[in-house]
Formats: sequence, structure tokens, C-alpha cells
Amino acid sequence: TNHSPTPRQFTITPKGWDGLKVAQLREGTQSLSVSIAPHQTRSIPLTVTLPSLPGHYLLTADIHSQGMAFEDWTEAMVWVE
Repeated sequence: TNHSPTPRQFTITPKGWDGLKVAQLREGTQSLSVSIAPHQTRSIPLTVTLPSLPGHYLLTADIHSQGMAFEDWTEAMVWVE
């Protein structure tokens, strides 16, 4: 979500943990840049490879935008049965 009163460019770098792997978002990179209008929310599609062992796996994302850096800012849990 862009809480700013102006449009912003965000760079998102998703990270899989403990064997959860995130596919490249663009050729040669693990990051994706998106523009978000003021007071709007966007989502990005991700492709992940699940570990073969059952368990709970964490997916986080680093968010960077015009002098701001938020490491592991957002997260999702993935359950493998």
C-alpha cells in the first residue's frame, strides 16, 4: 500500500526460507519494480517451489522505495502437508 499522497515506485524482493524457493520475477533478477498510485494497494504474482518435506515455510519480502528500506516487511506462511 502506498500511504503517500504522491505516486511512488517500489522495488519488491521476495525471499523464501528453509527450502521454499521463489522463481525469478524477471529474467536475471529476483526483484520487481511497481508503481503505486497514492493511497492505493497493488499485489504481484509469485511462483514458488515447495519443499518436499511437510512443514511450515516462511515467505517474506524486502520493500524499497525512494530512500526507504523495509527488510522482511511483509510475510506469508506456506504449509506443506
